[in-house]
Amino acid sequence: MPPADPTPVPVAWRYILLAFSVVLGLYGLLQFFAPEAASAFWPWKIDVFHGRMYSAIFLTGAVGAFVLARAAAPSEYFTLGITYAVLGFFTILGLVVVDASVHTVVWAAPGTWLWVVAFAISLIAGVALMWYSRAVRNET
Repeated sequence: MPPADPTPVPVAWRYILLAFSVVLGLYGLLQFFAPEAASAFWPWKIDVFHGRMYSAIFLTGAVGAFVLARAAAPSEYFTLGITYAVLGFFTILGLVVVDASVHTVVWAAPGTWLWVVAFAISLIAGVALMWYSRAVRNET
């Protein structure tokens, strides 16, 4: 169904959302079909069961970005933005909090920083989408 209050997406946002859709979608599929390989760089070991469960997070983000890449209501941009921001923030916070008690994360490992940067990008993109949704809402 088309959005109730469609707002065309600026070209830059369209490309950003499509890039998120492709990257998250491919990673989500890889996480589902080859979870141990897809999560080899993660700060902790992931078994096949949990890897496949985590794939849903990435596939959901991919589908959300794909659906909104053409047109959406400001509230839909806000919803996707808060989803990305909460995922990014609490995933990084959870890693720090848990590692403070178990001390198993190798902070010098490039994979750990790749993982942190990936979720930081999610946080930044989410905040940017929330900002964009407010700007679009204020224009109308």
